[in-house]
Amino acid sequence: LETLKTFMPDVAGWTKADVGGTQMTIPFPTSHAQGHYTMGNSHVTVEITDSTFAQMLIAPLSMFMTTGYEEQTPDGYTKSAAVGGSPGFEKWQKNSKHGEVTAIVAKRFIVVAQGDQIDSVDVVRKFVESIDLNKLAQAK
Repeated sequence: LETLKTFMPDVAGWTKADVGGTQMTIPFPTSHAQGHYTMGNSHVTVEITDSTFAQMLIAPLSMFMTTGYEEQTPDGYTKSAAVGGSPGFEKWQKNSKHGEVTAIVAKRFIVVAQGDQIDSVDVVRKFVESIDLNKLAQAK
C-alpha cells in the first residue's frame, strides 16, 4: 500500500488534498491507494489498485479496452484508448463536465482518474500520464 501511495502524481496547478488507501485479504489480496486533488471548483480523484492479478477485478473492464470500442450518447462517450502505452479507456459526460480515464498496467494495476467540473477528458488523462506507469509495472 505504501508503495502505491508513492505513485500519486504531482500535477502543476493542482493541490493534492490527501492520499490514503486500504488493503484487503478477502476474497483475494488487494491494495488500493487514492489521492484527491483540487483546482478552484474542479476536483480529480486518482486511484491505483493492485489487483494481484485477480481477474475478477480486471475482467469487467476488458470490454471497454477492446480496440475500437466506442459508445456514443447525447451527453458524451466511452471509448477504448491507450494511456501511456497501456490499454485503457476514457469516458466523458459534457453536461456534468465529468471525465474518467482508466489504464490497466502490466495486467495487474488498475489506474483510474476521475474529474468533476473539468474542461475535458484531457485533464484526467494528464493525471494518469503523470504517473510513471513503467515503474508501476515493475512494482512488487
